[in-house]
Amino acid sequence: MKDFGTERGTRFFRESAFTAVPPRAVVGLEAEFNLLVNDRRRRPEKVFGDPSRLVRRRMIPRTGKSFQLPAGGAIYFDTGVIEVATPIIELEPGCCYRATRLLWEQIRYLRRELD
Repeated sequence: MKDFGTERGTRFFRESAFTAVPPRAVVGLEAEFNLLVNDRRRRPEKVFGDPSRLVRRRMIPRTGKSFQLPAGGAIYFDTGVIEVATPIIELEPGCCYRATRLLWEQIRYLRRELD
């Protein structure tokens, strides 16, 4: 395991690095979209500021600059595109179908908000 420490002055301090590891293997899907306004490509950050202003409903902030969508997925802006991601799904029979369906639900929700 890597040593996530920092050096402060002449002493070395070990910092705790906690990561949540799922108990089973998981999968997640994401899709990214360009934003066109009047047939011109625009950066979503410049048009909306942050993802919470793109959706009418109040959203729960997540880690970083992402926000939780009503179906449990996430939305965020990444280098000039809008990204939508599914929640994590445990690997089991039918999980790929579930992940695909969840991704399309996130996309459909976002599309309705943009119309």
